[in-house]
Amino acid sequence: MPGTANDIPWPDWTRNNPPDELKPVIDKLLRMAIADRLHTRGGDGTGTWGWFLDHGTQARAATLDESEVIWLLEEHGCLVPGQTRVLKDESGEPFNAELMEITPAGRGLFERLNPKSAR
Repeated sequence: MPGTANDIPWPDWTRNNPPDELKPVIDKLLRMAIADRLHTRGGDGTGTWGWFLDHGTQARAATLDESEVIWLLEEHGCLVPGQTRVLKDESGEPFNAELMEITPAGRGLFERLNPKSAR
């Protein structure tokens, strides 16, 4: 999530080789995208925030770290925003959220992270 003066440096990541410390979070987020459970919410001036669809229209917020990795996955062409849905946050308030869709590059990254499940 770009934009603040206090940003810490992004980890060095080539398209095919994310840093080891991000791999568990990347795996989790790509699994959520494959299951059509990963969404983002933006437009409020604070950046893009991730949301996990739990059941029905109820969603729970991703952590700041997870939201930053969602942004990185978008930057690396692994996720793209898709259709807009109305979800409800933890307090029951509705909001517009974009479904994050996994791209072929994202599927390739997922297969590299999970070679046994790619069979």
